[in-house]
Amino acid sequence: AFGHVMRQLRTEREWSQLELEFRLNSSSKQISDVELGKKKVSLLYAKRVADVFGITLHELFDLIEQYIKETEG
Repeated sequence: AFGHVMRQLRTEREWSQLELEFRLNSSSKQISDVELGKKKVSLLYAKRVADVFGITLHELFDLIEQYIKETEG
């Protein structure tokens, strides 16, 4: 769910994975693995993601919760 929301936020801004790599100071492999759900993220990483997208951690978690509810129902 986290990876899906991260990809959604990235594509809404029309950022490539490379652009997000620079903004997060992260590797393209890590971003790809997170977006594909292959890698779990720490709370610190989640906070960095929220900051890069200009939202609060709470807002990020709300988006994740909304995505989970939509895909379960």
